[in-house]
Amino acid sequence: MFSTRLVILVLLIKYISGKSLDGIFSIYPGVHHLERFCFDVNGVLKFTLNATDENLHLVLLTDREWYNVKNHTCEEVKAITHHDVPLNSATKVYHFHPTQKKSPEYLNLCYVRCNSSTDIAYNIELMNQFYVDGQYSHFDYGESDLPSFNQFFLIAYLVAFAIYGNRLYAIVKKGGPMHMVRALRMLTTAQMLRLTSFFFMLIHYYRYSINGYGFPVILYLCKVIDGYNHYLMLIMITKLATAGILSSSSTFLNNEKLMHYIIILITIIQTVFMLFSQIFFLLMLRICVAFITAYFIQNAIVKERSALKRDFYHKLVRDNYILWWSLPFAAIFSIIFAEYHHQKLIAFVTTVGQTISALFMYQLFISRSLYWEVSSLSSATLPLRVDNSFGMKKYTS
Repeated sequence: MFSTRLVILVLLIKYISGKSLDGIFSIYPGVHHLERFCFDVNGVLKFTLNATDENLHLVLLTDREWYNVKNHTCEEVKAITHHDVPLNSATKVYHFHPTQKKSPEYLNLCYVRCNSSTDIAYNIELMNQFYVDGQYSHFDYGESDLPSFNQFFLIAYLVAFAIYGNRLYAIVKKGGPMHMVRALRMLTTAQMLRLTSFFFMLIHYYRYSINGYGFPVILYLCKVIDGYNHYLMLIMITKLATAGILSSSSTFLNNEKLMHYIIILITIIQTVFMLFSQIFFLLMLRICVAFITAYFIQNAIVKERSALKRDFYHKLVRDNYILWWSLPFAAIFSIIFAEYHHQKLIAFVTTVGQTISALFMYQLFISRSLYWEVSSLSSATLPLRVDNSFGMKKYTS
């Protein structure tokens, strides 16, 4: 039962898609699926047609009903559904109560054609109506809080960069012989990409709330940005694990270029999975990446003699798992809740997990004692130190 629910979940999770539908009804008789939408207690269905047909009906079916009626006749389908809307007018707004459970429910919008006819173009809008003020919302109930989540994280990242941006810049600017600065640059760039993605998604959500379409181009752009963000994190962790950043010694992998090509390939595959909403494969890929990167870090721990360096790598393993397992954990965790909570929980838990991972990495990279030992600068003067208030000051021997 658990495995069945997990498979169903990962097949249904997707980024927000338009709930304003445009197209042409098929001329062939039968039951045809259009969209799946989570309605609250007050649902709204609005349509506009370029022609009418009394033999054409819109119906709303539960998942169980949709599964059972695929091979049923037109009359049998209309007899089963509780919401049958004949398309005998060019435009109509249909208000209904989608469920008797007094809780949100996913319904499948289908159209039933009883006999062959001519093509009819349509525009259909699926909406929820707020109980308090009567306003319409293009977001289904499972997506309704995603704009607020996105706005919260956008503001949080802006505040964080405003407070700590100058201090991070001072660390990076000092540079010196310490290659750890490269890791900080990659990590900071990755977080700036996340901030950019939050901003673009907020634009998409705002437009989506107006017309039910949003900006599909921006949506795909955000997925590409997310893919490049994970590329930076992956290459940063891999180079740290293979001492490509921590040291200028000969501890590089013998085949560093091949490793770089493999990382690029993994990034491309992951981005393709996100673009085409192949969530199951994306979950499997993230789990595998976590194990592979952890394997390299564990190898570094085994070969390392310094206690401080081993502690550094142990903490890097922790941060690595948090980063890559946030999405799989969120997907599995959400199963215990009702389906209409899944998208919100997955978006929130994944973002929180990845943000926590980034904060731990910042703390790890800027830690004064580890910064000294890992950089092999015990005989040199550190340019900066971190006090308890995270304020950066000059360090004197």
